[in-house]
Amino acid sequence: MKNQNESYLFFSIGPVQPFLSAARKTKDLYSGSSLLSYLSFLAVKYLHEEIGKIGGKVIFPFYDSSSTVAKQFNSTPNHIYCILPSVDARTIAADIEKKVREKFREISDWIRGQFFPQYTYDSVWLNYWKEQINNFLEVYWVIYEPSEGEEYKAIYRSTEHYLGQRKLLRDFDELKYIENVTDKYGQPYIKCSLISTLSAVHPLTSNSHGLITTFWQNLAKNSKGEFKRNEKLSSVAITKRKFLNYIKANVNNGISVSFPSTRTIAAGSYYRDIYFEIKKQENLNTDLQSSIGDFASKVESMLNAIGLPSQTANYPSLEEVAQTYPKLLKFFRIDSDWLDEESYDAEKISNEYGLEIKDEQKEIIDQTKKVCNSFKAKLKKYNIKTPQKYYAMIFYDGDKMGEIIGDCESKDEHSNLSKNLRSFSTNTVYRIFEGIKEDNSGILMPRLGKVVYSGGDDLLAFVSLEDLFEIVEDINSEFRKILGNNSTKKLTGSMGVVIAHHQTSLQYVLEKVRESLKFSKDKLDRDAISFTLLKRSGESKTVGIKWDNETVENNLLLLKQFGGLIKNKLLSTSLINEIYDELIGLESLSDEAIISEINRLIIRHSNKKESKQIIFNKEIINKLVRYLSDNAFRYKTRLGDDYTYLKHTLELLEFAQFVGKGGN
Repeated sequence: MKNQNESYLFFSIGPVQPFLSAARKTKDLYSGSSLLSYLSFLAVKYLHEEIGKIGGKVIFPFYDSSSTVAKQFNSTPNHIYCILPSVDARTIAADIEKKVREKFREISDWIRGQFFPQYTYDSVWLNYWKEQINNFLEVYWVIYEPSEGEEYKAIYRSTEHYLGQRKLLRDFDELKYIENVTDKYGQPYIKCSLISTLSAVHPLTSNSHGLITTFWQNLAKNSKGEFKRNEKLSSVAITKRKFLNYIKANVNNGISVSFPSTRTIAAGSYYRDIYFEIKKQENLNTDLQSSIGDFASKVESMLNAIGLPSQTANYPSLEEVAQTYPKLLKFFRIDSDWLDEESYDAEKISNEYGLEIKDEQKEIIDQTKKVCNSFKAKLKKYNIKTPQKYYAMIFYDGDKMGEIIGDCESKDEHSNLSKNLRSFSTNTVYRIFEGIKEDNSGILMPRLGKVVYSGGDDLLAFVSLEDLFEIVEDINSEFRKILGNNSTKKLTGSMGVVIAHHQTSLQYVLEKVRESLKFSKDKLDRDAISFTLLKRSGESKTVGIKWDNETVENNLLLLKQFGGLIKNKLLSTSLINEIYDELIGLESLSDEAIISEINRLIIRHSNKKESKQIIFNKEIINKLVRYLSDNAFRYKTRLGDDYTYLKHTLELLEFAQFVGKGGN
């Protein structure tokens, strides 16, 4: 029987997707997710401290008071579930909402004071700033008072249902962007470049479209790369971009205010190859380290001369292994854009950052370009290939988590699940993506992944193509263990993966990774992974496969092995094209005849010097063909009448081939 003095609170902070999608740079994406997660973390902390004194308990997410803020602030989900005394429930919920909104204003005010002190007394600037900040957050909560004898699972489902109903009653926001109409201050509306429903902030003196544009161009010119020339931002977008500066100054000085760019993420295996070469030669008389240091110093001097930041972030694992090699660490922290000679264009730099490049600065840029070319030529002597230009973004989400949680028989069972999810999101995820793994030969292998957000059963991260298959398989495998071996329930997850060129719009990549996850859930009936390849030509293709974790050689491993054959040139890239050429004829044959013809083509396109390898090549592809043949009806009903399992196999192999080639 339930205590009639108990109430259940469901508390939510948003908006999530609009806030995260408003990102032109990886730092925007990371900073935005960190800001919402930090506010949620503080809400959990406040609730834990308040209701703990009066017999209440935060059930989800699990709160670990001994864990560091640095470990929790970017891994706290935006919804909170707790039990508390009925008499205090409404007062506590309203107080927590008030504290969250006040913290958001405090963060924003600190940023405004630190970076825009010259507009402290400008009435228009202040009005825009304060009203946008005051009205942006979407904080929703409901309190459910159970009836006598109501079971825990029914209580949770009812509370969750009513929170969903509350979210449908959207709060009115008057600060919407309306083109070519003046606001209530008589100022023209110009929409924010990142959050299109908000107006760009500007001072009173910028009272026309032209003057506002000029204002933001001048701001970009003096911002040292923080704002681009064509950007005009709202106070919310500025707060989002500068949030990490607030955290570093006020919470934890060890937190980095930068995040690796998509170009740096794509170049991960290139950096790791250089690290391995340095390790191999550390006891030899070599000038490789000196060359790396000289190049990094030259780029740093150039960036200082033109007024751009000289240091950025790289993969955490690479920065960790480079700690004993100062020159290598300095090199790792130079943005990968400066590895491309086309980046050393004074006009391009000027247009992008709104800088006025003087003649002496142009000369420095040209000199640095020559050093870059010499450095790249030296690396070729060590067989280090050019940096890759494609990267992967992954979006992982637990399947039917609402049902899993709704089936918990008690708050203790729910709390235990919350604790396991917390451990997964704050420990396991970061170990798999950003840790250092020792291979079978004892070599330390830095993992090429970078987490954007990890909140229990959902995860957003970047991965280098070279580590893609291994990392996503490890994540899925570990997630399935959360309920424990003694549980009769089966926990599964689905994933969407997008491979994109580093110059592809980040907002577009985010849109596509959500679509890819939806493909796994809707088309493949969950417990699946889908891949979307975005080529520079504009071509986009999505293909998926079930995880198949129960077999020794699962589907993902087979794809990884096929990609390895392509990478090591044991199998020709023309194999897939030739099978495509025969596709219409092949699909009219029996399964055995299809596999027989594919085996003939494999022999034709295999490296003849590796005759033993041919058998291995055939086994990999044959297993994938047979797997999809066995599941053809299930896929066909979901993917449409034009689906054939052979075409699906080829699309999977095409994706694996692209990964194996590193996008080249």
